[in-house]
Amino acid sequence: MDNASKALILAGGILIGMLIIALSMYMYRSFQDAYEASMKVHSSYEINAFNTYFTRYGKQIKGSDVHNIVSRAYEINKDNDAIIDHIALSLHDGIRNLHECGLNQYYRYFYYTDIYEEDYEYTYGYNDEGIVNSVMITRISS
Repeated sequence: MDNASKALILAGGILIGMLIIALSMYMYRSFQDAYEASMKVHSSYEINAFNTYFTRYGKQIKGSDVHNIVSRAYEINKDNDAIIDHIALSLHDGIRNLHECGLNQYYRYFYYTDIYEEDYEYTYGYNDEGIVNSVMITRISS
């Protein structure tokens, strides 16, 4: 009887030990999931803050807005720490397509034109993560 009692105590101890290990694994996974959820909220906030710069404009913009959008896209394309590596930028003046233009080319081209008085159509696109990754600006023919 003495050996059976010791065997039951030993088996009970092993079961309690396994229960403690299982409970600690469950708690670890719960904390891991909570941490990942909080990181998604944080990255969602970063994405919204980033997108706001491009989404705050309407469908029809003026030349000063074109200047601001192109400058911001160019800064992001130069910045290695930005939330996105590259923003595709297309400018159409009704005659030529300045696809993927850099800021220097933009300044050279629009230096001799009065862009601030012109109206432009503005559209943008998103990537799979919901981040603005393309900007298209087209001059509206007057």
